[in-house]
Amino acid sequence: MAGVPGQFARPTIVTVRTVTVAQPVTSLTVGDFGGQVRVTGGPVSRVQITERLTYDQGSNPPAVTETVAGGRLTLRDPACGDTDCDVDFTVTVPSSVSVTAATQGGPAFVLGVARASVNSAGGPVGIADFSGPLTVSTGGGPLTINGVAGPLRAD
Repeated sequence: MAGVPGQFARPTIVTVRTVTVAQPVTSLTVGDFGGQVRVTGGPVSRVQITERLTYDQGSNPPAVTETVAGGRLTLRDPACGDTDCDVDFTVTVPSSVSVTAATQGGPAFVLGVARASVNSAGGPVGIADFSGPLTVSTGGGPLTINGVAGPLRAD
């Protein structure tokens, strides 16, 4: 039927999985194609990752890569750069971890870690409870900062 919005839209599937990283982690890099990234530092000894994958019915779940090398944990959702899917990453790390996050337009929230560099490419960014250096680029998206005592560079 012409003119009926969403007539050909496929229902979406949502899958949630949680992973605990056994290796020691000193830094985290997250590359996300439009999904949400939330990183929280706290008194934990192991990193815990919750991934919320959203994709079209009839498709396979998007591939997510998690690698640890030399203390650096890297999370990526490369399939969502070319297909209609989203991966939201919620990560709990020791507060001493350094974070680099890029979302390609999705929201990013980073709380209570040692240092961070965040680039949302237009999405909103929320930062709280920092004492170390912080670099933020929102590409024009809103930026909310609370409790930041260290050096700040915001664009």
